[in-house]
Amino acid sequence: NEVLGALQLAGPQAQAEAKLLMRAIANRPIDDDLIADTAERIARVRATDEAREGVGAFLAKRAPAWIPAAAAKAGAEGAAMGASDSFDTWQLVALAATSGALAFQGPT
Repeated sequence: NEVLGALQLAGPQAQAEAKLLMRAIANRPIDDDLIADTAERIARVRATDEAREGVGAFLAKRAPAWIPAAAAKAGAEGAAMGASDSFDTWQLVALAATSGALAFQGPT
């Protein structure tokens, strides 16, 4: 499953924070308090070592530290063979997971 594969590549801390955010905003109206809380959470996550590693890995076109070397190698080999889950896609997932992908647009 593509979604599960992407989740396995995302930063563990970012995933945990995303789950906490979803629980915190569930069934709440979108108001100034909710927006402020969400912004604070995103700022906190963006300042972590994991976020810096994710952005650094993306910019360096390498796998972030939390992705096992075998998985990164398989991704690079798949890209060379034209597979749909290319190494660049993995990098994008890592970047999104660690640099503010916790924000999402709710109903307005």
